[in-house]
Amino acid sequence: MSKSVGIVWSHISSIEGLALWFADNVKEEGTKITFSWGDIWTAMEERSAEILEMEKYQYVRLKWDDDSEDDTYWEMKIQKGDETDSLHLVITDFAEKHEVQAAKEMWNENMEKLHKASGI
Repeated sequence: MSKSVGIVWSHISSIEGLALWFADNVKEEGTKITFSWGDIWTAMEERSAEILEMEKYQYVRLKWDDDSEDDTYWEMKIQKGDETDSLHLVITDFAEKHEVQAAKEMWNENMEKLHKASGI
């Protein structure tokens, strides 16, 4: 395992790592993770997700508690490039058709935050 994989893994699989780039505050109770964004004194959003699957140094798959669809989830998966040994974080996230652009923008912003937080 490369050092980069370990760094990315710690940022996508731990509450401490997720709090550095994904949400302002992250709490964990068993397999349930609660994310919050914003300030409690102004506008704050809070959402919870259940960890469906996790394979160390490979991927984390979660499902939002407020998602009523049975077959939807969001996933962060570490992949190495075939030819260059470059590291890729592949995001799978289900969205309604009218929400796709906003989801892409949100993940692009989060990837910038992850790059800054991880240093890679």
